[in-house]
Amino acid sequence: LQINPHFLFNTLNSAASLVGARRNAEAEELIVRLSEFFRGTLEETANGQTSLSQEFEMLSAYLDIEAVRFGDRLVASMSMSDEVGDARTPAFLTQPLVENAIKHGVAPSKSPIRLEVSALRERDDLIIRVWNEAPNPVRVCEAMGAGVGLANVQSRLTALYGDRGLLRASYRHDGFLAEVRLPLSHSGGAG
Repeated sequence: LQINPHFLFNTLNSAASLVGARRNAEAEELIVRLSEFFRGTLEETANGQTSLSQEFEMLSAYLDIEAVRFGDRLVASMSMSDEVGDARTPAFLTQPLVENAIKHGVAPSKSPIRLEVSALRERDDLIIRVWNEAPNPVRVCEAMGAGVGLANVQSRLTALYGDRGLLRASYRHDGFLAEVRLPLSHSGGAG
């Protein structure tokens, strides 16, 4: 329910533009990815949880859709360590962070912007990082600090994990970093 309606409008406009340019195969692929993305939002998850691999699959579909819209301006990569693929995470926890990175990092830029999503284990915690280049750090930090997306993510983490669920957001390394930390739990309950 938190998915920005502008995302849907922009995606449909991109599909219409592709059809108008007679790039029908690309338009069809965009529509298929949009369908997969929204189908994933409707799938039942155990207690609102999903595996990190499934979360990354949804992010991949989302990024594929946004890549059509932004073309060469969006340079996205995703990585996770092997030991966290089956880790449990709240479904769609990272999507608002990626959406913010695109909205505040990629959309206003006329040059290519790197966006990196990564996940790893640190002791008994799962760490998920969303980093994007931010050519104008003051503007990006002001915009990101005032948004609903970060507050919603932190609220979900607090409700589910108490003090062990954290979101840190800051400007560093020529970009904006949103880092989520939550207790590591694997499918089947093994930690």
